[in-house]
Amino acid sequence: MEGFWERLRKGEVKGLGVSCALLSGVFGGLAPTLQKLGLPASFSPGTASGWAAALSNPVFLLGAILGVISVPILIVAFSYGKASVLFPVGGGTGYIATLISAALLLGESITYLKLAGVVVIILGVSLLSRTAS
Repeated sequence: MEGFWERLRKGEVKGLGVSCALLSGVFGGLAPTLQKLGLPASFSPGTASGWAAALSNPVFLLGAILGVISVPILIVAFSYGKASVLFPVGGGTGYIATLISAALLLGESITYLKLAGVVVIILGVSLLSRTAS
């Protein structure tokens, strides 16, 4: 069983595919943090005025745009490697990007349990990349 890095070196997973998956994950992970940061304090999802306020906030819009852009970037990644490897790379990166950006921008705490979750994500991506055929 070969690991992710060995498969990348052999060209089974192209570097551009990995780069796109990582970029997709970062964009997708930043999106919810920026959207939450851009929500007005008085946001009410059941009102048109609440949505108008959110959609007129440039930080909220940036988060929405990054979330939308992350999808075609991941699709491009799939043309350079195996989905069973690249999707977990992008998804795992997204979770980690959300954790870090929420801590930096929203003041959310990074607990030992959250760090343990990051370790599980990294181990999971590693296992999936070793077993992808």
